[in-house]
Formats: sequence, structure tokens, C-alpha cells
Amino acid sequence: HVLLTVLNVFIFRPCSSYGIGEFSNFCLWEPAKTSALGLLGWNTNFPFRTCTLSSSPYDIDGFSAMVITGIDSPAFAFSGWGKSITERVFWSFQDCCVEEPYNPGENMRFTNAIGFKGKFYALTLQGSVVVIEGDVDSCFRIAAVGSRRSVPIGVSRQFREYLVELDGEILLVFLVSRKCIDVVDDVEVFRLDIDRVLWAKIESIGDRALFLEDECCMWVDAKKLGCKKNCIYFTHHRVNEWLTFDLGSGEISPAFGQDYVTWDIGRLNN
Repeated sequence: HVLLTVLNVFIFRPCSSYGIGEFSNFCLWEPAKTSALGLLGWNTNFPFRTCTLSSSPYDIDGFSAMVITGIDSPAFAFSGWGKSITERVFWSFQDCCVEEPYNPGENMRFTNAIGFKGKFYALTLQGSVVVIEGDVDSCFRIAAVGSRRSVPIGVSRQFREYLVELDGEILLVFLVSRKCIDVVDDVEVFRLDIDRVLWAKIESIGDRALFLEDECCMWVDAKKLGCKKNCIYFTHHRVNEWLTFDLGSGEISPAFGQDYVTWDIGRLNN
């Protein structure tokens, strides 16, 4: 187990303090401050696959939260905050009427998303990448669709995707199982060209390290933390341990020499 406490990292999780009938509550939890911001009641008739923010909750102009359901209808849900977090807007559910380029005749279904500088960037079940923007009336639309499929290079039996912001850029990381579905034997990293909505494969993240986990993905300055630079730290969903992928050597190895490691790295952002 590894406990990571970092400023400006937020995790979405169910809130047991609220739940009436078909509605339940989710919280935006900030580990570094051990505080939570309650999201307005969610209709449990719809799946809650993943949630992301358009910008920081401390943005003076407010921010939006987007939930991906993973189903056809509704495809998204949006909620907004004004300049004060007390100025909350109830969830607005929307369908996606854009056809999937890689599955003609079917509308897009979404699997993952990340908020970045006031916009949302989402991946579909078939590997399309789209840009979602909101207007002054809090209506959201797909503003652009990438022209290339977001999938690993080469043959794979299975892969798992992660979207993460790294120092002002959006990265897409694939944990790839090429030989056996139970083992991750390769990792691929791509950077998004924001203007062209295209992924470009990269071979280095410099002096930084990425941590990937189902509930939270983040980057750190490897020198300040004392971990290995230019590495991807991850857990495989079938194995309860942390592994390291070195982008320089291409090797995967156990990340830590002991079973339990506790790091408090909130100071890194001070």
C-alpha cells in the first residue's frame, strides 16, 4: 500500500452521509486538506463511471464537473459552480448524438475523460478523442473530434487507459498486456496536441514521475519525492502491488522493497 498526500489532487467517492430514495451523494475529496465538497444528489438510476473537473475548484470564475455514465442515454451529466462553491447547479443530463467514426451507425459511448483549462477531453469506447465545451447557458457540446484512434501501437490482448495532466499537458497512458491478460508487459505514453486533437507517442517525461491508480492519477517531481525519474508507477487491477515502468530502459519491475510505504508530499507544492 502507498499513501500519497498531495495538494491540488482530488478524488471522487460516495458520501455515506447523504442518500434519500433514488438519489445519493458523491464528494470531491481533497486528501491534502482532509476536506470534501459535496456534489448535489445523483440519480442512482444512471451509472456513475467517472467524474472530472473543468478546472480547479479554487478558480475565481467557477468550474464545472462532468460525469461519464458509460451508457448511450444519458451519455453525460454536468454540474456547475459559480464564483462561490455555494452557487451550485443541479446535474444536467445530456445524450450524445455524434456518430462514432469507428462504429458507423452507433452514437459515441464514453469511457474516460479529463478536465483541462475549462474544457473536457473524453475518450470513447471505440478510441475516438473529443473536445467538449460549455457555453454561457451551461449547455455542453462536442466541439472537435480527433482524426486518429486512441489505441496502443501494435497487437495487444488487453489494455487499460489513463488520462492524466502533467505539468500543463494532457497525457494518455496505456498499460498493455501483449502476451497474457493477467500481466502488464508494456506501457505506452502519448501527449495530446491540443490544437490538432492528435496523440503523439513520447519516450520521456524528464525528471518527473507519474502515479496511476484507479481513483487518482498524478505527477510528481521525482527529485523532491525521492522516487525514480522518467518512470510510470502503477498498480495492475489483478495484482495488489505497485510496479514501475522505466521509459528509458523499457523495463517493468517492483516499485518498492517493502509492503507498506507512506509518503507525505503535500509540501511539494509549497
